Amino acid sequence: VPIEDRGVFRGFFNGPQGSTPEYVRSYAADVERVLGSVPEIEKYFVISGVGSGNGAFFAGFLKPWEERE
Repeated sequence: VPIEDRGVFRGFFNGPQGSTPEYVRSYAADVERVLGSVPEIEKYFVISGVGSGNGAFFAGFLKPWEERE
């Protein structure tokens, strides 16, 4: 494990079994709002409907160390 972070993170979440695509998209939108509110994140993406359709994947790329607080 590197001593310093590499400036990238990723995550995944699953909705309850039988979740509708709209349900998953609403939670994916919440994740997107949170990611967009963090000034140290340079760019990010969220993909809903992965896995069996009730999951979402997200990843973010941090600004260089010298630009973070």
